[in-house]
Parts: sequence; structure tokens; C-alpha cells
Amino acid sequence: MYYMRLIFVVLLIIAVGIADVMAQDNGTIYDSAKKRDPFIPYVTNDGQLINIREEGEDININLEGIFYDKDGQSMVIINGEILRKNDTIGNIKIVEVKRDGIVYSKKGEIYTLSAKKED
Repeated sequence: MYYMRLIFVVLLIIAVGIADVMAQDNGTIYDSAKKRDPFIPYVTNDGQLINIREEGEDININLEGIFYDKDGQSMVIINGEILRKNDTIGNIKIVEVKRDGIVYSKKGEIYTLSAKKED
């Protein structure tokens, strides 16, 4: 019986030591690498898209896809985000979505970006 208590005490001391080591803050800071927080929703309860980037954030634009609709419901995928006319991503505002590209404004200047055709 003595040995059982001794083994229990030793295991308890080891468990407390491990828990203490795991609970210590070692200075590690999570770096999101400018990716979105997965716990923040993309849409509101009434279905409106949320722009999660900070307004005016300087970004590089990567046009990944165009969903053209002649009735004005066109959408584009830029840097992994689905956007429509008048939406903003960082410091870029979508002015127009065309069949083969987009027109956008950046810092007050208007630019056109054509979609690359795959071979």
C-alpha cells in the first residue's frame, strides 16, 4: 500500500510539473500573416457581405475570376474574396465588372485590369 501511495504522489508531482510548463507563456505570438480571422463571419444576418480588411490598406490586386452577368449582378474574385461593383478591398474600389476584366479605382485614379486567358 505504501508503494501505491508513493507512485501516486510521484505521478501527481510529474503531472503538476507538466501542466505548469504547458501553462507558461513562452512569448509565442500568433502571426495571422494578414489572413482573416476564421471566427469572424463573412456575412451579416441580413445577407450583406462584410469587408474585413481595414479601409485604405494598401494591397496587391490578384484577379482570380469573373462571374459576368449582363443584368448587373456580376462578381469578381480578388485575392480570394468575392466582390461586386462598388465594393472595396483595402484601398481598391471596384468601379465596373466587365466580361473580360474590371475597372477599379486606387487612390483616386482609375485603372483597368484584364483577365488573363489560360491556354
